[in-house]
Amino acid sequence: MTDFSPRLGLPYLQPSQAQKHVTVNESLAALDVHVQLVVQARDLATPPAAPNEGDGYLLPEGATGAWDGRAAAEIASWQDGAWTFRTPQAGWRAWCIADDTLLLYDGAGWASLFTADTDQGRLGIGTDTPAYTLDVGGLVASSGGSPGFYLVETDYAPDERIWRVTSGSGNFFVQTMNDAGTVAQQALVFTRSSTAVDSIRLLTEGTIALYIDSTQNVSVGHTSPSTRLHVNGPARVGQFAVGSLPDASVVGAGTIAYATDVVGGAQLVYSDGISWKTIRNGSDISE
Repeated sequence: MTDFSPRLGLPYLQPSQAQKHVTVNESLAALDVHVQLVVQARDLATPPAAPNEGDGYLLPEGATGAWDGRAAAEIASWQDGAWTFRTPQAGWRAWCIADDTLLLYDGAGWASLFTADTDQGRLGIGTDTPAYTLDVGGLVASSGGSPGFYLVETDYAPDERIWRVTSGSGNFFVQTMNDAGTVAQQALVFTRSSTAVDSIRLLTEGTIALYIDSTQNVSVGHTSPSTRLHVNGPARVGQFAVGSLPDASVVGAGTIAYATDVVGGAQLVYSDGISWKTIRNGSDISE
């Protein structure tokens, strides 16, 4: 049997040991510090002049005074008028009062798990200074087989994943999922080359609704636009009575509309930037 416990290094009572209460009290004092570990600060390099009994600190690099020569990340606690030191083990957690931060010792140093900004109601994960209601200092990934994250509507069960944002095969996707979270359907796709977006696709019912290519040509209903606007099907413009047409100089030259009460019968009209004219013969609709 060893003299100390393997995890906290607490001294064991030995056979025929005198002054057993000293060993027991030493173990209790260590437990009082390290169970539900709370420290005052984690960046104080000089010991405080008047610490309170039981105060603890996580030592930084280059500590001085009574902490001089101690290893960074050690736990210093003030007990019975003196500093005692403990080396943490991987997995230990500590609450830092100065930062309102829960810390985890990963075997090399103390890392922040999350930070609660109680004044602003903000939660930070992996950051000490959350700037938003939820501020994640790093990537967010799903627990599934592909990278991404899920947004769940509040009126569904937790396992019913409704929206999925994911990145794979050089593309960025927004996908919808069924109520059971088992079938995904693309809704919005950004195809990229390096850091540039080459095309944007908007889909409904799994079919292309709108497509924008790298030259900013736009197609409706297909993915091969050959002009600035390429519609796979009939196109319809707005209908106006002549008196309701917008100002031709405001909408600009080249604008098309359908006028319902032009002299000679309803027809397409266009703006030349000054007035509206009929496509049929180019005459001003006011003539």
